[in-house]
Amino acid sequence: MSAGRSKIPILDRKMKEDRDYWVSRLSREIEPSNLRLDFARPATDDGKTGAVELRLPDAVYRRLSKISGNSPELFYAVLLAALKACLHRYTGCGTSVIGAPSRRSGSEAEEPNVLVMLDEISGSMTFKQLLLSVRETVLRAFEKQSYPFDRLLNDLGLPEARNRCPLFDVALAYERLQPPMPAVGNDITITFRDTEGGASGVIEFKESLFRRDSIEHFAGHFQNLLSEALERVDSPIAELEMVSDAERHRLLVEWNDTGSEYPARLCIHQLFEERASQTPGATALTFQEEALTCHDLNARANQLAHFLRRAGVGPEVVVGLCMERSPDLVIGLLAVLKAGGAYLPLDPSYPAERLAFMIEDSRPKVVLSHERASAALADCNANVLCIDTQWPEIAGESTDNPRSNVSAENLAYVIYTSGSTGRPKGVMIEHSSVCNLALAQISAFHIT
Repeated sequence: MSAGRSKIPILDRKMKEDRDYWVSRLSREIEPSNLRLDFARPATDDGKTGAVELRLPDAVYRRLSKISGNSPELFYAVLLAALKACLHRYTGCGTSVIGAPSRRSGSEAEEPNVLVMLDEISGSMTFKQLLLSVRETVLRAFEKQSYPFDRLLNDLGLPEARNRCPLFDVALAYERLQPPMPAVGNDITITFRDTEGGASGVIEFKESLFRRDSIEHFAGHFQNLLSEALERVDSPIAELEMVSDAERHRLLVEWNDTGSEYPARLCIHQLFEERASQTPGATALTFQEEALTCHDLNARANQLAHFLRRAGVGPEVVVGLCMERSPDLVIGLLAVLKAGGAYLPLDPSYPAERLAFMIEDSRPKVVLSHERASAALADCNANVLCIDTQWPEIAGESTDNPRSNVSAENLAYVIYTSGSTGRPKGVMIEHSSVCNLALAQISAFHIT
């Protein structure tokens, strides 16, 4: 690394004091910034950088100048505190580590050094509390700036990496106070300079890690947070607003404008009937070696639905489904909906007491099952219909779509919570909700 290479073989007292300060301060496990990258970090830095301009609004510059009292050190400390607050809001890291060039000296020949600005930070701190901490960090760092950065890395046992700086990812400099930031491999360097009647900055970033629009987004957040912090110095960092009114509208209004037209008056089984009439020969389901077309599945479900209708199943009537995964499970589910009822899934592997509770609580008119699975219902007070043994009778019913007078506001199914925090609770879902969800998922996942 080029920054601050020392030619002094023996440390004098001042340099030893500076070394002891830095080693004691940095001899700990320091969290990385955790700033989310747009691209995976390459093994070797290619050196290509981009730049985004950042100009402080006049009102922000005036407040910043007033609070700093024309002191370049305090001006820098305010910028640094705002940057730390912004990065904390991005990452949640409790230890903030930002790099900085050493303070300018009177000697043109003196090579600039690299300093490490470390502070503890939390969202509950007020900006004033953070600023006082950062101000002390800045002044102490400038007092101890003589110890060379490359020696410090060696003392800390941090090997030089080819793709990043081992101590920090982000650096901040202020031209009135400091020389340009030496090249030490950090990902982002922000440099502020005085302009006529104001101040502006430039954010230099590695193009191998970040997209330009990500850095532009970050620049806006930093500027907004700085403005908020200067107006509300006694507010917690977590409450300082970073997003602009335009971005807030985009996040809360534009991106949530997801309304779309869907057949709100149709029931979920009617959507399937529509599909079955359009593509009767399409495969509707497969199970092991068995396959059913849309036409066959619809016809079998219709036969069972007519059978259930004659058994008293209609709108708002609950019907249990207690069988292992099989085509009959899907046939039963569709048949309950076509009959106008609401299905209740009952896993035969559930404990007997759970099944008994769910049946007692929901009081289903009938429970559809298989002869083998029905053993799980032995201790339940339920009217069990084994569709495998009674299918010859069911097969005599009509294959036409039944008319059940069920509407989109009627129940489609009842499902119970896990009961992990107490007794299971039944949740009742209407057809309109299922249709809305199903059609949204078909669109989102491009289901054909």
